[in-house]
Amino acid sequence: MGGSSMGGLAALYAHFRHPDLFGAALCMSPSLGFADRKIFDYVAAQPKPWTSRIYIDAGAKEDGGSMVADAERLVHHLRERGWDGGVRQRPPRPLCSLPPPQLGPHPSMRLPVFSFFLGRPGIRALFLMNSPVTGRTMRKTMMPLLAFASLALVPTALAGNTVLAPHSGTVTATTYNPDGSFHGAVDITPSAPCGYWGVSTGFVGSLLWNITINSTATTCTAATGNVALHTFADGMAFRVKDFLRTPASADKTCDRCQIGDSGINTHLQVNKSGTKDTSWYSGYTTQGEVIDLGEIIGVIN
Repeated sequence: MGGSSMGGLAALYAHFRHPDLFGAALCMSPSLGFADRKIFDYVAAQPKPWTSRIYIDAGAKEDGGSMVADAERLVHHLRERGWDGGVRQRPPRPLCSLPPPQLGPHPSMRLPVFSFFLGRPGIRALFLMNSPVTGRTMRKTMMPLLAFASLALVPTALAGNTVLAPHSGTVTATTYNPDGSFHGAVDITPSAPCGYWGVSTGFVGSLLWNITINSTATTCTAATGNVALHTFADGMAFRVKDFLRTPASADKTCDRCQIGDSGINTHLQVNKSGTKDTSWYSGYTTQGEVIDLGEIIGVIN
């Protein structure tokens, strides 16, 4: 089900109330601010999510930028309820840009949204909250760009040894640190303020995670040293480090579950025979790359 403005808001409500009938919702410039933003309370009260897709399409300067802010708030509420999704830095391809003085996307320029919305089953869709111009968020962009956002819990065909980005951000270190010293892991600096995003384990497949809390800090002044560790049968170890502690920071067996909130950065490391392995991310990600939540950053063999 899809709609624009109040129709977009109605599509959201219909999707939540009748998921058996409306397995996906396309919300173009949805009126999330209607009735003092009661939609957020409604979403916060939803049960565990079902297999579904939610797509949000918004102009960067619609309602003075509040449209994007409300969409990001909706993302946050949905993720708190267990939906799998997050901010992406760019769409698969730019959808369109609009010349001034238009502030909202013209209907004819929204046609690419429908092709993405009606894409073949099995495609993992994620939030696209930022401008297609790499490195420029919609809060800061000077052009009224059309951004496309989506939230999804859909079947995937990813291999069980694939590692996905635990949140969106920028890769700030891989084999070497910016100063040239050896690093041997992947560090991702979040694309949002401290603690804004949840941090997932990233590994595709159900694993037992041992959580060690070394810091209860709730600020991002330094790396926390908090660790989620899985040790494979052959002794190889995969670590996700430096997240902020939350109630989710406890030992568990899960597939890409949340283990904490984003800190100053997130460190992903593989050790083989007691030494850092760099082959698992080689060819998948590089220092300086802007990545999306759910984007493949490596494969552990």
